[in-house]
Amino acid sequence: MKHISLIFFISLCIIGCSTTSKNESIIFQNEVEILPADNTLRLSDIFKKCEIISLRGQLLSSISDVFFNDSLLVIKGNSATSSLHLFNNDGQYIKAMIDKGRGSNEAINIQAFRIDDTIAEVLINFSRSIITYSLPRKHIVSQFNLPEELLGADDFIKLDENRYAFYKSMKHTKNDEYKISVFNKQTNKIEKQYFPLVMNDEYISFAQLRNFYYFKNRILFYEAFAPGIYQLTSDSLTGYIHFDKKAYDLSIEKLKKCKSFDEVIEKCKNSSQIWGHTDVIESKKFILSTFWYKDDL
Repeated sequence: MKHISLIFFISLCIIGCSTTSKNESIIFQNEVEILPADNTLRLSDIFKKCEIISLRGQLLSSISDVFFNDSLLVIKGNSATSSLHLFNNDGQYIKAMIDKGRGSNEAINIQAFRIDDTIAEVLINFSRSIITYSLPRKHIVSQFNLPEELLGADDFIKLDENRYAFYKSMKHTKNDEYKISVFNKQTNKIEKQYFPLVMNDEYISFAQLRNFYYFKNRILFYEAFAPGIYQLTSDSLTGYIHFDKKAYDLSIEKLKKCKSFDEVIEKCKNSSQIWGHTDVIESKKFILSTFWYKDDL
């Protein structure tokens, strides 16, 4: 059963936090109520038009992300030769954007992609590089490498002309690592970091496809067990919306004491709170959130 949390947008008074610190303390002045089982609203109650686009010309498996505009579909899905593809808005295949491989302008894997007007930026090779792809010209125009500290990042978003934010869900080395890092490609340096990672964070990490999104010139961040949504700029991270603690507070510190992923899931299923807040769509009136409650999504 699909539960969609409807959160009416309210004016929030927000207190910020210090940056590049191992002890972030982000204070939210307001929280919004979440009703995990009551007042269930179906998507058909919100959207009056539904169009099905049948893909033609290339068989894909494991489709995990789609971008749609007036003329193009960009789809992250597997074929024999590529994991990122262009279709027209009628579903006809155009071409592979980046071929699989280890050569120039090829990628071993594609972690995530972002579209900005006519440009696609693609995080590749386990977050070792970003490729810039021209959608009108339909070919790669540039590529730049990332520092080792960003290896294994799950998602990214562009903050300004030179800065990007990267998200990691788990540690990959014994060095200090953080969930969010702000990287300046001009100086090739990481400028700010938030939320230190610990070795057992993988037990409470989810394979989310998106952790950042844009809304009304804001850049926003969320993750599966975060207590709310945060606003991110090139030099700060602040609270945006906090979820009702009675419905959502699962005590992350207790979950981190679990010794396996199965133990985490069992605790979540047996709790009275919602859990696994894994996707967000924000509009003028609502924030739509998908999450788990007991055994239901």
